[in-house]
Amino acid sequence: MNIFENQTISYLISVIGEQQLNSIQTILNVVGDSEVNPNLIHSKSFLANYVKLVYGSKLISSRNTLGPLIETLNTDQLKDILLLLNLALGGDRTSQVSSILTAGRSKKGLKILSSYFDIDFYEKDNIDLDKLDSFVIPKNPQPYKQLKDYQFEVMFKALDKLENSYSRFILQMPTGSGKTRTAMEIVSSYLNENDEASVVWLAHSTELCEQASACFLEVWPHLAKKEIFFKRHYGPFNVNQSDYEGKVNFLCAGFQSVYSDLKGSNSNINQKLHPKRLIIVDEAHKAVAKTYQFSIKKLMTDGSNVMGLTATPGRSYKSLNSEDENRLLSEFFFDELISFEAPKEMSAIEYLRSKGVLANVNLEVLRTDGSVTFSDRELKSISDSFELPTDVLIRLGKDNIRNAEIIQRIVNLVKDDGCRSIIYFATSLEQSKLISAILTFLKIKAVHIDGDSPSHYREQSIIAFRAQTIEVLCNYEVLATGFDAPLVDCVFIARPTASVVLYSQMIGRGLRGPAIGGKDECRIVNVRDNFMNLPSINDMYKIFDAYWVS
Repeated sequence: MNIFENQTISYLISVIGEQQLNSIQTILNVVGDSEVNPNLIHSKSFLANYVKLVYGSKLISSRNTLGPLIETLNTDQLKDILLLLNLALGGDRTSQVSSILTAGRSKKGLKILSSYFDIDFYEKDNIDLDKLDSFVIPKNPQPYKQLKDYQFEVMFKALDKLENSYSRFILQMPTGSGKTRTAMEIVSSYLNENDEASVVWLAHSTELCEQASACFLEVWPHLAKKEIFFKRHYGPFNVNQSDYEGKVNFLCAGFQSVYSDLKGSNSNINQKLHPKRLIIVDEAHKAVAKTYQFSIKKLMTDGSNVMGLTATPGRSYKSLNSEDENRLLSEFFFDELISFEAPKEMSAIEYLRSKGVLANVNLEVLRTDGSVTFSDRELKSISDSFELPTDVLIRLGKDNIRNAEIIQRIVNLVKDDGCRSIIYFATSLEQSKLISAILTFLKIKAVHIDGDSPSHYREQSIIAFRAQTIEVLCNYEVLATGFDAPLVDCVFIARPTASVVLYSQMIGRGLRGPAIGGKDECRIVNVRDNFMNLPSINDMYKIFDAYWVS
């Protein structure tokens, strides 16, 4: 049954929102789906069906919104639910509704209600160890997958560098080749060989920190020769929160958190660390920024080693920086860059593709008709942050003609081209929700997740996507890092960016080849907007030419 058929039109519109309804009507008119009549968009049947498909799971998961829904059921429907929940049939209507609401708070009860109302259900998982703030990591003797030959080559080169105090260098490996995993093996060897040492892993975003934490917690227990103390210092985690009185061996930290702490008068990060240190700078190009330099140098002690990481393909990762920035970056890392050597007459990308590590990638460009011109303020913001201003992204996300073209292409990818696993990078948070909602209504199995999605919903959505029971996984600023789905057959990038690193991370979700559990081929769809005075966007795309098969 569709319980939302019992609700008033005003209630249904309030759930969806007038603004989104107007967007839906515009988009559906452009898409022209033969099964949908946009003129009936304000009818109860349309609204009820839309709310059930898009918002149903959320509305029955909360007691506050479930209660009014249950109140609209008739006597026979209440009886059916009571029997399914194995509850007593006696009592008045008020007590029966109360019993159902109480039962609906349990996982079993919610599952029964979801089934009765034909609404998708996501189970809650227990909190994992790797979500905690800090803890001692025990050894794990179980075997695990070894590095590939080219990863070993990079690891041994890095370990040779780390034999010398004060060494600094950049470790460069193409997107999709296992840069983080290789780095964690280097870290593990360093910690095993140095009894009293600390590794500080610095990254600029919570997502990158989460990815690094998860990778370290996967690798270290298998290589450990001792127990060590692990600590987070990013997002909600603070270096001062732990009661642990010993030294931290592995500190995974966000640059902003570290900078805020180190510039204060009561900073105690350095007191938590051993004097012997390896500092790792994820996304090495950011190391030349003043706040990053300040943080790195404050953490350095006599003899400290510094290793930078970059995933930009080839040796052209500096091509978007100015000559001065190139020089500063090179000087900071002592002009040392290590990578693996591909066979003669082969690029690194071609070599990894030949080994099945990287998938064959076909590039498709979806061009939009609109144009965007940046103000001087916006251009300065882009120059400073390597990113487009949020207000520009929001503006693009509200372009309904653009959204309609995107939806039409995704529908065709699923229905005509046989794509079963599309990861969609949205222009804005609201656009991700809108695209997911309309795709769902058009009978494409899609979900939206973001940083505020409940952890159980986010995790179960990803599980369903990996199992290909969800065809399109829409997100905004969540899945560019720390996410692995080997069977992705299309990465759809509607989010324009001036950041080589961010773009590299997004396409990386589809680069996993058959040798490491991925696919032979993946499609990358770039939504290319007409930026009138920002040529660096197109320059940035050219850096990735080596990845495209055609």
